[in-house]
Amino acid sequence: MIVRLDQALILGLVLFTTQGLAANCSTISITSESGAKTLRETCRVITGDLTLGPFPQTASSIYINLDGIETITGNLNHDSGIDISDVGVTEVPFTVSSLTLKEVGGSVTFDESIDVSGLQNFTMPNLATVLRSFSMGLGAANFTYLDITSLEYVSQLTIGGTNLATLRHTKLSHATGLWVYDNSLDSIDSLFNNPLNLTSGADIYGLPNVKNVTVGFRSASRLYVSSNLTVILGGSSATNMSLGAVQLFNLTGLQRSSHLNILTADSVDIRPGNGISQIDVPFDDLRELSVREEAYNSEMELRLPAKAVNWTGGFKLNIDWSPQLNFSSIYGLDNQGNRVQNWFWPTNVSSISIYNAIIANSFLYAQSKSPSAFHMERTVRFC
Repeated sequence: MIVRLDQALILGLVLFTTQGLAANCSTISITSESGAKTLRETCRVITGDLTLGPFPQTASSIYINLDGIETITGNLNHDSGIDISDVGVTEVPFTVSSLTLKEVGGSVTFDESIDVSGLQNFTMPNLATVLRSFSMGLGAANFTYLDITSLEYVSQLTIGGTNLATLRHTKLSHATGLWVYDNSLDSIDSLFNNPLNLTSGADIYGLPNVKNVTVGFRSASRLYVSSNLTVILGGSSATNMSLGAVQLFNLTGLQRSSHLNILTADSVDIRPGNGISQIDVPFDDLRELSVREEAYNSEMELRLPAKAVNWTGGFKLNIDWSPQLNFSSIYGLDNQGNRVQNWFWPTNVSSISIYNAIIANSFLYAQSKSPSAFHMERTVRFC
């Protein structure tokens, strides 16, 4: 009888514990280090959302250790508990870490619309898959360290943080959109030098420590860069690149990788930074080119490649307020001082609009001599 009672008692405890674990591993909020300890010792899989915060203002700092959790079926997010009306209130500094988390079925969101977040360090080196979006660091002035070494599959990825100086990451094998905002990193190639198909496009803003970025996409609906850096089109994997709208602001250089066989774009809008004496437009096909360099303080030359004669989509040229841009001739000098042709008119030009630039008749005369030039209705405007 005693054995049977013990067995029954043990069985009852097992059932009770199993039911308790199941209940505690569903959607949950963690507001303390002790809560995180209980969670990681109890749950391997969280069936639902995991929210971190709000943390008590009485703590000097918070370390959330999620070792032991391998999967979150819902979202992993952060709640500062601070409203925009809470003037002068900031969150307790906190760090999030897990060496075991591998997959999040929803989104990972650690950013704020106001600069209150206490996030300092996010370390999840084995997180490989985020089925929806990964958004990290916006509104976190003290965010300095991000380790997502293994993250390869994500729908949309956004990172920021003006003081973010360290990114541990290897590569992306899938993403539909990339957005990188002001930070202190010295390279973002692990994100951008990948053969991705970005249906939602890619943006780069304000990276003072990045001198160049290698863009290795197969395709992107748009590419927007606003930073003092050189853009290198073409990475180590993709041999063909197709871009939609390309906007390059404060550009210090534009290059084409030797790995690319075909490079096309619908439109390119260039607003260069100071210090560029020439810009080569390196596309195999391009429908529209726009340039504006009103703040430029030295003369600049724009070059269209020989392959431009094969552009047949109805090329549009828009030059707006570019007093230092030189269109005096289709010829120039190479590095050895030899006279070479550096502007080739596309076969099919649909419109030309030039406002406030250095221009001479010989530049346009070469275009008008082309037998099939302007075979579509066109507009030519000079101001």
